[in-house]
Order: sequence, then structure tokens, then C-alpha cells
Amino acid sequence: GTSGVGLATQKSAIHSFGGKSSVTPLTATSASAADYRYWTFWTAGPVVQCSVAEGATEHACEALQAATEWQFAQVGAQDIQLRDMSVLSWKFAISTPEGSEPPIEAPNFETLCPDMSNRVSDQFRVAVVIDFGATEIAPPGDTPPAPNKVGCVSVEVGQNAADALVL
Repeated sequence: GTSGVGLATQKSAIHSFGGKSSVTPLTATSASAADYRYWTFWTAGPVVQCSVAEGATEHACEALQAATEWQFAQVGAQDIQLRDMSVLSWKFAISTPEGSEPPIEAPNFETLCPDMSNRVSDQFRVAVVIDFGATEIAPPGDTPPAPNKVGCVSVEVGQNAADALVL
């Protein structure tokens, strides 16, 4: 299965469905007291993931090649450096100690963005998938929008994954 990291210290999440934004306490689901629902972040490369290890003063970066499966991001969107044809997703999901289900769309840039075959100088092409999650995990009284949103954006070289979330 795909492994995800739970946010054990997080107490609430900001979410938006149907044009309404609200803060929902992250409470246990009926499945387990250790389960949380929140926006998970996924990549399928190619990206460069950077982090600062505990006690370190400099970033350590690792290049992640294009993949055929979603990978749960181990760092925040601001620490993911984009490359041409990067594939990213944010999914509203339940995260358990065992992991979280990945987005349902296949992480293939050419399939997600067929009209972006030509690269523009000084720009990276990025596929962004917003997966609103299953109806049964939506906050009480909310229904996730359907269908999920897929966007294809161009960002300047040097921008990070958070910059690509312009849908």
C-alpha cells in the first residue's frame, strides 16, 4: 500500500466545498482514533524534494524522477521544486497510521495535459490534480464537488509546488 504520514499534532483543517470555507476539527472517524481527514499532498515527479533534517542548518535535496504511481509527499508544497512536466495532487482524504489512498487519476502528464506538448522557454509545464475525496469522508453536511479538478499550468523556472496551485 501507499504510505502516508498522519498529522498527529494537527487539531483542525481548513477546507472548502461548494464555495463554503470552514474549519473542521480533525476528529477520529469511526474506523480508528488515530485516523485524520485533511488535504494530503502527492507527487509523481519529476520534482526535487528538499528538507532540513533535525539539527541541520542546510537543506538536503533529492531529485525524484517521473513515476507511474503517486508518492505521498514527505515535505510541504513549498519544499518541492518543480521540473518540466511535474505532476502534483492535493486530495481530501482520511489518513491512518497505515497510510492514505492516493488520488484516483493516473499521474501521467501527457494524459492529464494533452494540449501542453510544447514547452515555452523559461517555463515548466505542471499537471495539478485536485481530488475532493469520497462523499462518505466529507465533513457533516457537505458534499464534495464532482468531478475532481485537473489543471495544466505553466510556471516560471524556480517556482515551487505551492506556486502551481493556481486553479
